[in-house]
Amino acid sequence: MYWTSYQFPSLAGRPRAEQRAIIRAALKEHGQAYARRFLVVFIALIVGVVFVLPRVYPGFRVSDPRFWIAPLVVGALIRAYLLWETNGAIHDAVKKYFASKRP
Repeated sequence: MYWTSYQFPSLAGRPRAEQRAIIRAALKEHGQAYARRFLVVFIALIVGVVFVLPRVYPGFRVSDPRFWIAPLVVGALIRAYLLWETNGAIHDAVKKYFASKRP
């Protein structure tokens, strides 16, 4: 499992700027709808918290420690989603990008 896309073996030893350029080009060519999926997941989580939190904790206040559970859960879910994308769609896009560049 890769925690970041910069850990991919095909990107090892390259300067950070080159790694970013390769990932950007790979996603542009082979990533299909990565940005749209991320936006949909992010908006769904935020909207979910906005609508669910008042029902779960009626009369909640920011000073209530239970209020801060929701942002932590949302942060963990976003991180889990990003790991899923990194090890799935992004990794596949980078592999396809390098495969298409070989003669």
